[in-house]
Amino acid sequence: MYTRRGPDAAGRGRPGPAGREGQVVMDAKTHRQPVTTWPELMIESELIEYLRIPAVSKSKDLRNAIENLKRMHGLPRIHLCGQPLYPLEAVRAWVREKLAKEAV
Repeated sequence: MYTRRGPDAAGRGRPGPAGREGQVVMDAKTHRQPVTTWPELMIESELIEYLRIPAVSKSKDLRNAIENLKRMHGLPRIHLCGQPLYPLEAVRAWVREKLAKEAV
């Protein structure tokens, strides 16, 4: 079930699985996530959630699925401080482009 991590009985905040306060945890069985707002620049774990990779990929390491999308399908990204970031609008445009190609 979805759980929202918050203060414990003593009033101390408990960080979520990725160390962020108030993070929502996905249901492990259905891989569904609640509707949420996405940052303009997503990190890899956010992109994995946004594209619902756990629900569609059989890969044990979900980063492999993202690497494949980058190499073989031109997944848009930028690099800051050596780390890839994924612009939300560019990813949305990329998805629309992929949908248009598959609809033909």
